[in-house]
Amino acid sequence: LFYMVGGSSRKNNGAGMTWLSEYPEASQKLLDTLTKIVVEYMAAQVEAGAHMLQLFEAMGMMIDEENFYEFAMPCLKIIADELKGRYPEVPLMVFSRGARL
Repeated sequence: LFYMVGGSSRKNNGAGMTWLSEYPEASQKLLDTLTKIVVEYMAAQVEAGAHMLQLFEAMGMMIDEENFYEFAMPCLKIIADELKGRYPEVPLMVFSRGARL
């Protein structure tokens, strides 16, 4: 979401936080859509032969803890639960860069 509304990570961190606070419903709708896309993309990786998956949340260091748990963590959990449900034998690593939780 931050890259989509700000165009960059560090240069436009304010744009991402502003978007979350000013448009929480639109933010959630966008995140829901992205979550579904990520699940299908990662599932396609397994179908193409991936032996392990990594879910990388690049903006963990840019979002405060409250917003992380409200917006990011539910998406990460949905993605992880869906992939583990489909492919229980495939290891899944979830990583949030710089998150201070």
